[in-house]
Amino acid sequence: MTKDLKQAVEAAKEIHRARPPLRGTLSYFKSLPEYSCSLPTGTTPGKRWRAQINVEPWGRITIPPAGWVICEYYDGPDVPEGRIGIRYYRPVIRVPALTREGGV
Repeated sequence: MTKDLKQAVEAAKEIHRARPPLRGTLSYFKSLPEYSCSLPTGTTPGKRWRAQINVEPWGRITIPPAGWVICEYYDGPDVPEGRIGIRYYRPVIRVPALTREGGV
């Protein structure tokens, strides 16, 4: 991996860490359709999907991938009329705690 590519991967990871978190279970995350290389049809506000972050805005592929993101279509005052916005969230997987009372 070249020095420039390493720097690009680290920059992508920093951007990813700064995204707002969206907490959910692993089964919820896996149930979302995957669109890593495209966008889903049907731009209904609230529609969510998951995507692997491995392509920078100018199209260069990052190897290894920077991580996963949950995407969501939204409509709001900051979105031009006739358009739909996309919010990006950093997935945070909730795992049930094992306790003595829970049978461990």
